[in-house]
This record gives sequence, C-alpha cells and structure tokens, in this order.
Amino acid sequence: MVINKNERAFYDAKISIAAGPARSSCQRAHTFLLQAPGAAVVALPPVAVVNGTIAHRLPPLSATLFACDNCRRDRGPPHGTPVCRR
Repeated sequence: MVINKNERAFYDAKISIAAGPARSSCQRAHTFLLQAPGAAVVALPPVAVVNGTIAHRLPPLSATLFACDNCRRDRGPPHGTPVCRR
C-alpha cells in the first residue's frame, strides 16, 4: 500500500519489490485505488513489474494497493494459458 498525502500534486512513484521469490516471479500487479472524497475502492488496470520495480502515478490524497500476480503467461499449457503459483 502506498499513500500520497499531498492535497494537490500527483506523485510519480517507483516502488521496488524486496529481494526474494516475489521479486523474480512478479510480472504484473493488480492495482486498487482509494481516493477522497468518495472513499470507495476502485480496481484499476494491472501494472507491469519490470526488474522488480513498479512505476505508477499516484493521485493526490490517495491510497493505492498493489497486489502481485504470480501468473506467468509466457509458459504453460497451449495458447498462453496462465500458470499460477499459489
């Protein structure tokens, strides 16, 4: 979870995933936004994770949750069906 407390400015964040299995297996992250004044959680499109780093623009007065997706689409059963680690 990343929080932007600034009341007016967007923040261009670079979030690094710590070393370990998540860093090497995470290729994208699902994104959820909580933003004033509505205070409803909104699902946003997934973001790419490149070399263990997420780059994302955070809106003012917001909390953004990034949930790593361990599904790989570059291998697995025919036609790129995802293979997920649980």
